[in-house]
Amino acid sequence: MNCPNCGNPASPGAAQCTFCGTPFKPNQATPNPFAGDMPPGKPLPGQPAPQTARMEDDPALRMLIPIGRSPQAIFAGYAGLISFGCCLLGPIAVALGFVALKDIKQDPKLGGKWRAIFGIVTGVITTIALILGGIVLLAEALAG
Repeated sequence: MNCPNCGNPASPGAAQCTFCGTPFKPNQATPNPFAGDMPPGKPLPGQPAPQTARMEDDPALRMLIPIGRSPQAIFAGYAGLISFGCCLLGPIAVALGFVALKDIKQDPKLGGKWRAIFGIVTGVITTIALILGGIVLLAEALAG
């Protein structure tokens, strides 16, 4: 409980404040929000309700966990990255990237635009490498 005069903590059931000496009437002291005797979830009198933290609002967490991003953008990014080791994923990364950009355009709250673009760019690079590799193999097979 707090003293209504000076605001310092007072013992429950105390007859007066130990700091300023103000006498208490029964049930006059106010709850101390820092002492744990305030009911949970209730704001202080005259103050707005506390805002609850959301995972979507934490930028550091958004970098680690793909919260609020287009799933196609996430898959496009990973397919584009893996396509450097397996060129067959290049066309898949391109397709997923374009689908993700379409979804992001329809729902502006979704993130992942740059991940989708990364998937498209890396997918195009590895698709070109796949086509050039196929042309070289075909030319060698026809020549020899």
